[in-house]
Amino acid sequence: VFYAAVLRACRALQAKDQELLRSIEKRRLGLLHQVQGSCATEVEITFEGLKYHFSVSRVSDDAFVFKICDTVIAAQVREQPDGSLLVSVDGSVRKISGSEEALGLRLRLQGVGTVLLPTIFDASELRSDFNGKVMRYLVPEGGIVKKDEAYVELEAMKMIMPLKARATGK
Repeated sequence: VFYAAVLRACRALQAKDQELLRSIEKRRLGLLHQVQGSCATEVEITFEGLKYHFSVSRVSDDAFVFKICDTVIAAQVREQPDGSLLVSVDGSVRKISGSEEALGLRLRLQGVGTVLLPTIFDASELRSDFNGKVMRYLVPEGGIVKKDEAYVELEAMKMIMPLKARATGK
């Protein structure tokens, strides 16, 4: 879980850095509080049904502080030419790499193996396996939907397809 947080935090902070550089190139530097926020991020990792919330701060180019509940973990992270990360925590070094996929984060830990951390979807969201336009809702707002009951109709390629509930709910 920690190494997944490291990977996602490093990528999020790199994206913030790139956005800041683009703003500087365009001479459109934002407010000071926007610039100061480029050294911190929040990361949420879900593993085996539990959510872990990390607050991450970058204290130097390759030094990070991860906070989860009352625990503080200092880590040194160096990016390698192949895109992998060398993570050093308390004298222990681990090489990690990963990729975001449709199913979640595929994390590769050298010497351990590969772990898939699935993306968790909010049950209150409409999710479909195909793209389409909502044609009509079959259940009124706030109504109760039973598992496997159609609650909305989608149109895709001139076909109307019902979207069924994956669980009973409101």
